[in-house]
Amino acid sequence: MAPFGGGAVLHDPRTGRLFQLNHTAACVWRSLRAGELQEVIVDGLALAHGLTPVAVRRDLRAFIDALHAAGLSWRREAFEGHGGDEEVRPPAGPPALVAVYQVGEVALRVVCHPDDVAGALVPLAAPARAPDAAAVEGCLTLFRDRDTFVLMRDDRVVERLDSAPAARWALVRQLVSTAGRGSCLALLHAGAVATSAGCLLVCGQSGAGKTTLLAGLVHAGFAFVADDVVPLEEGTGLVRPVPLAISIKQDSWPLIGVLFPELASAPTVRLGDRTMRYVWPSGAALANGSSGYPAAAVLFAQYAKGAPAVLSRLDPVRSLALLGAGGSVLPPTDSSLAEFLAWWRAVPAYQLSYGRLDDAVRKVSALADALRNDVMLPA
Repeated sequence: MAPFGGGAVLHDPRTGRLFQLNHTAACVWRSLRAGELQEVIVDGLALAHGLTPVAVRRDLRAFIDALHAAGLSWRREAFEGHGGDEEVRPPAGPPALVAVYQVGEVALRVVCHPDDVAGALVPLAAPARAPDAAAVEGCLTLFRDRDTFVLMRDDRVVERLDSAPAARWALVRQLVSTAGRGSCLALLHAGAVATSAGCLLVCGQSGAGKTTLLAGLVHAGFAFVADDVVPLEEGTGLVRPVPLAISIKQDSWPLIGVLFPELASAPTVRLGDRTMRYVWPSGAALANGSSGYPAAAVLFAQYAKGAPAVLSRLDPVRSLALLGAGGSVLPPTDSSLAEFLAWWRAVPAYQLSYGRLDDAVRKVSALADALRNDVMLPA
């Protein structure tokens, strides 16, 4: 938990969900997590707010019921993971993929046993493929264990996943989060392009149209930084380029294929219920900020067929709620969450609804010009 918007934000690292608490709820959560008895909490609230203990006890019970309904627990054991102590071993048979990838400064060897995950990872991570003889600083191993996928970093279990798409996403997260020498503060489910004012982060839930908008921006001359996963550097909030290909879902092939004709000859990848192709922008459209880019603005894209392009400012509470619905990986500790929220409040956020890609690109270009001239568009 960390202070935010007059109250606090509660983050569940297991699910990525965010919960907005008012000031009183934040105080109650702190008391519960500190192990205070519920009757002590009731007496304190009744005295502080001039209420009867009966009314406070009823409200406290409703709050605790809501926490349980959301799958939240304040007990210490709920925050302690034991995955690293598991004794599991990869299968003896040959893996489907053994390759070295270098997303940033650090090269990692990937050993992937499941055929379907390997087949989906290879075209996605092709731009980051490094020579097999490169000096590696760790090994990621993915394999099946009964009904789940197990991801290991060297000899330690990092995560158990329940599906092939989740397993591939976990591999990507590990490749990106361990890419630099410094620590990663958060992994945003977003794309990013570079402007002279800094990075524009394009966020949104799956299917909202963020990747289509990202491809349109890259085609229009914006430098490609990342697609689908944007790492934030701890301490600086800088965004570093991620050399992973742009993932284009089947519904968007006709539109994106006009912008990038090479998409038509790209291999088709099926994983779970998704069918995808991957495209890697030309060298002229690639960002080269090895030292990282500051974030200029966050943009939540929402495609609506036939709708006019409308750009509007978002307040930090609303933009954080939209981020929480999009599957980002946020910090798991109070102090790091507080650092992230301070960064989030400082970055202007906008919502862009659009029905035509060219109209959306013009809106974003105008926003980039305003940011470069240090002009804040109205809320």
